[in-house]
Amino acid sequence: MDNSAMCTFGPSGSTLVFAVEFSLFQSTENAMTKLTIENLFHRELEVHDLSKSLLHHLHSHGVDWMHSCGAKGRCTTCKAIVVSGLQHLNAPTAPELRYRQEGLLRENERLACQATLQDDVCIRVPESGKLPHVQYSP
Repeated sequence: MDNSAMCTFGPSGSTLVFAVEFSLFQSTENAMTKLTIENLFHRELEVHDLSKSLLHHLHSHGVDWMHSCGAKGRCTTCKAIVVSGLQHLNAPTAPELRYRQEGLLRENERLACQATLQDDVCIRVPESGKLPHVQYSP
């Protein structure tokens, strides 16, 4: 698809032609994708605002997900194991890369406070993140 427009106009018969470049983008606020939590009985959450973190979506759907640093990427308590769709998440953030270097975050794990969806993703709650009052499936 062509991403430029040509316009012609001018005073008293003269013509001025210029090209305007513009980019087409997909709105992240009205898109709909699915976040599935495998070991919460395959609970599926519809996600509409792709600019928000996994942690935001989990909490806004009433899923109690462990976190302790205020969603600032300063700890690993909100860790999620990505079962499928890792390629549908944003690139790892600086805190996540640091935790990987320190051996605290594996390649298939992301911080729920740092990761954002671009398409369907399936995650699991890690053993370290399981809350005592929540019932989990195998």
